[in-house]
Amino acid sequence: MAKIKLIKFKKIKAFLIKLPKAMALHSFLTFLVFLLLALVLGALIFYQTDLLIKKEDFQATGRTLEFNEKNFKKVVKILGEKEEKFNSADAKEYLNPFHPGGEKTTPETGSPKEGAELKFSAEIVDLLLKTKTLFDFYAIKGEWLPSIPERSLIWEEKGLGLAGEYFGLRSQNDKLLNELKEELTK
Repeated sequence: MAKIKLIKFKKIKAFLIKLPKAMALHSFLTFLVFLLLALVLGALIFYQTDLLIKKEDFQATGRTLEFNEKNFKKVVKILGEKEEKFNSADAKEYLNPFHPGGEKTTPETGSPKEGAELKFSAEIVDLLLKTKTLFDFYAIKGEWLPSIPERSLIWEEKGLGLAGEYFGLRSQNDKLLNELKEELTK
């Protein structure tokens, strides 16, 4: 009996050694076998997970669903408070950290609140006259630096040239800054 086990083991070992070479020589056939195996396996898994579950009858446990009105009212109250906080954020006024006077701004624009007149003290005018860039000039005023298209309109309004000629070059910005400074001294 011991010889029979050794012979079978040797045959299996020889078959496993020859298998990769045989699979490589018959690659298309090997591909078809593996494809068929994958399809059969996929179909079995689909059958087990989808079709058998649909056939089973689900029975009710007998418990009825109860609506807890107390918890519902708590949730509605919490959601109402959150909505109030969210809506009140628009009305809140913030101090502008970039404006020397700490002028209040609205959250949606970041600009001074409507109706607030910009009056510059002599100290602020001196700071504006000492600025070297348009960005600093507008920052001291508590405003954002206008975009290039907006500055081109200011350029034309001040009589420095046509709006289409303004590209936001440093030399053009310096001319515009000097014109804005001259306007302050008038």
